Amino acid sequence: MWVLKSTGKELAVINGFTFYLHKRLLKTNVYSCTHGSPCTARVSFTKDHYRTLVKCNTIHNHRPPKFIIEDGIYFRVKNVSVLTLAKSRYTGKQIVILDNYTYYCKKLCKKTNCSHWYCSTNNWKGCNAKLKLDENFGIIEMSKQHTHPPARYRIHNGLYYFQLLPLPSGRCLLRIGDDTYSTNSKNINGFTTWYCSKRVSKRCPVKVRTLNTNMQLMWVLKSTGKELAVINGFTFYLHKRLLKTNVYSCTHGSPCTARVSFTKDHYRTLVKCNTIHNHRPPKFIIEDGIYFRVKNVSVLTLAKSRYTGKQIVILDNYTYYCKKLCKKTNCSHWYCSTNNWKGCNAKLKLDENFGIIEMSKQHTHPPARYRIHNGLYYFQLLPLPSGRCLLRIGDDTYSTNSKNINGFTTWYCSKRVSKRCPVKVRTLNTNMQSEIVIGSKGKEQLLYNGYKYYNRGYVGGKIRWCCTKRWCNAICYTLGSQIVKMRDEHTHSSPFLNLLR
Repeated sequence: MWVLKSTGKELAVINGFTFYLHKRLLKTNVYSCTHGSPCTARVSFTKDHYRTLVKCNTIHNHRPPKFIIEDGIYFRVKNVSVLTLAKSRYTGKQIVILDNYTYYCKKLCKKTNCSHWYCSTNNWKGCNAKLKLDENFGIIEMSKQHTHPPARYRIHNGLYYFQLLPLPSGRCLLRIGDDTYSTNSKNINGFTTWYCSKRVSKRCPVKVRTLNTNMQLMWVLKSTGKELAVINGFTFYLHKRLLKTNVYSCTHGSPCTARVSFTKDHYRTLVKCNTIHNHRPPKFIIEDGIYFRVKNVSVLTLAKSRYTGKQIVILDNYTYYCKKLCKKTNCSHWYCSTNNWKGCNAKLKLDENFGIIEMSKQHTHPPARYRIHNGLYYFQLLPLPSGRCLLRIGDDTYSTNSKNINGFTTWYCSKRVSKRCPVKVRTLNTNMQSEIVIGSKGKEQLLYNGYKYYNRGYVGGKIRWCCTKRWCNAICYTLGSQIVKMRDEHTHSSPFLNLLR
């Protein structure tokens, strides 16, 4: 940040420290710390209009100075208390912070336009410290006789800021200032109770309640103009208007006891929460902030195949690939992915915006179940107590007894014996690591499973890699950083494995 002193000279402010113009070189200007010769911090900027930072040394041997900037003018101050306005995280009301003490507004005088602010611990600690402020929040009268030490806060977007410290055991500590809190309880009604870490050693009774941060809150409008709150996929309507809060109930009706409460101010802070539902979330679509409830509607999803990398379409858990693109009508024809090996003739005709023009749903096989992760099919490995793993796709599991053959593993349905299910899946061995290395001639080579491959060119968007050993027929195809096809039939042993032996 660039500021001006009252004398008209310019200063650079970096991380709370100030720098003045020390030297003018041929192409750059050198700025030194205003603390003087004991501090060796220096920064250099170009002389052009952009003043690009070229060289930087911001290691200081002193604390940053205290100053105030008003209308771009820099004023150096000493031992001055700064009054800060913030918003309480719990009540959503405005508070005042002065010397790390917080005050709430208890009385507002309309005749003199003055406000009386009392210490936030007035009710439960009996602290009578108070402030009297004018309409511009200037201090008229002040009583600093606090009966307790000050707290330490960090302000983030006008709210108190707390920090979670991860532990090696997987748990977390809540940090507020220099104090830490731990918890053994689960989330109850959307809140978690944290107890002081010195609860046992020094019998500290302090505890903190925090809101569950996994909740996703969104406000939408119905077509009738009424407002709904959407929390984790469930919808809530305005049920009651209390004195200070509004109560929202689940739209499912009386069988569901889920309730949430928000304050009535502009911020609508969540005060109370019970998100335990006895039903599944409703199906709806939000367009331009308008909520539409739908039933039994098929949603078309765009994804990318994990094997070929090409774009596919998923509709009712059936996948389709693009077989033909008509340039005249800007329409595309999509066929079922099992068209080649199962002979399924189900197809779709889509416009340029992927809207459905024509559809044939006569599939000759049951739908599959997929999970999409970052636009790719998502599969999961489930470890067993015996040390083996199960492959999970949707609700189906697969097991394997075979070893890796040519870098691939064959998985058979877990109900292969009991129900004679013939379904099987082939996956690429993820334990084998591939990396790009530089050969002796400076060209890129693929190192995989102890063998080296050189780049033979592109085939259908994939890179073709051939073994560097002469007369060896091993070939590997990669798409991006993933191996999609491989023929691992080497006529020689790996030179790296021979070295290990």
